[in-house]
Amino acid sequence: MAKKETRDIISRAHLIILIVSLSIILITAIALFITALTPKEMDSKEKIAESIESFDEDEKAYKYASSYLEKLGIRGFDKTKFKTCESYFKEMSIYERSDKELALKTAELFLEYYYDEIDLNDKNALTDALITCYVTAYGDKYAVYRTQDIYDGYQQDMSGAFAGIGITVTYNEEMNAIEVLSVTDDSGAYEAGIRKGDFIIGAAGKTIYEIGYDELIQLIRGEVGEPVDITFIREGETHMVTAIRKQVVERTVNYSITEDKIGYVQITGFKGNTAAQFREAIDYLEACGAVGIIFDLRNNPGGYLDAVVNVIDYLVPDGTRIASYNKSGTETVFTAKDGHSVDLPMAVIFNGNTASAGELFSAAMRDYDKAGIIRSVSVGTTTFAKGIMQSTFTFSDGSALTLTTAYYNPPSDVNYDGIGVEPDFTVYEVSNGDAPLAAAHTEIGKLINSDN
Repeated sequence: MAKKETRDIISRAHLIILIVSLSIILITAIALFITALTPKEMDSKEKIAESIESFDEDEKAYKYASSYLEKLGIRGFDKTKFKTCESYFKEMSIYERSDKELALKTAELFLEYYYDEIDLNDKNALTDALITCYVTAYGDKYAVYRTQDIYDGYQQDMSGAFAGIGITVTYNEEMNAIEVLSVTDDSGAYEAGIRKGDFIIGAAGKTIYEIGYDELIQLIRGEVGEPVDITFIREGETHMVTAIRKQVVERTVNYSITEDKIGYVQITGFKGNTAAQFREAIDYLEACGAVGIIFDLRNNPGGYLDAVVNVIDYLVPDGTRIASYNKSGTETVFTAKDGHSVDLPMAVIFNGNTASAGELFSAAMRDYDKAGIIRSVSVGTTTFAKGIMQSTFTFSDGSALTLTTAYYNPPSDVNYDGIGVEPDFTVYEVSNGDAPLAAAHTEIGKLINSDN
């Protein structure tokens, strides 16, 4: 019995030891699992900076910059959303970049502009900041990341109808300001004394230096009837005025006709309502018996590709090639199909601020004249030289990423990116009078007389 009891005691001891061992293993495994699930806190600013400085060139090449960011000590962001952003660039951008270089530059920008300015525990704010830095680091000067509020405002602006102070603007890089290209009559801006050529640098107590172009535009907008303080520079002096917001249905197409029946059509941008307004203008001029039409695209920053295609479509016969682009190996070609065309002499005025879709219109008129489809002449100065197109991709939270995805070509298929469209007659702006418009009248007059 003693031996049996001893064996039983030993067996029980072994069992206890086994249970304890398994318990320790299980507890350790659970602890490791919990540790893996628990987000690591972001490293200090100094430690991240040291990681950037000492980053080993022989480090493993990760597939995504987000992996490098985590290795550098930047954690707690929405990795899925950040990877989605990267995927858009990898699959759609016309440019190629190194993941490692992008990560290092993104981290540097984040430390410089956001680390001390946002709540690092706010996952959404952190993710927005990192994506913004990534987009900047990528080097696509037309790429932009917009949060939901900013993207909603952008879409409203491009629709051509919104609550605002009634100005058409562009970003002036040299001044780092919002340059006023035109002011709508009877608008809040006009009543407040804001005029074409002013440079807006602040609104509602914020400056463009603090919040950037897009957010400042959103501050200028708001509820109908509400006032907004606007700070602008005119001839080197800073002014502040209060403008009342009104419902604005933006006129992107303005038109008139002279006593000698020469039509004038100014296109200030290509937005959601531009094509309808353009057809209205052409129908009016035709009904008035116009003998020629001058198109003024000076300071036209561009806009939607579909809008300029629909505008050109109204001028040329069905089947005429309008524009094309190649994206991811697939060519898309736009041709005229609306059944309307205009058989009148035309003149186009453009300048160095005529960009993107505005250049496409100008180049198309040139190409059609050379092909004998229409009779056209151009005056002014060489255009901005942007022959690339952007596409916008949205995220589930309503934010959006816009990046350059293709080169688009005019009817001739000769791209003008980095070159611009040159006029037939170079005519510079003057301080008194409108020399380009006067020259356009002279040149279109020659075309009209040649028909008689």
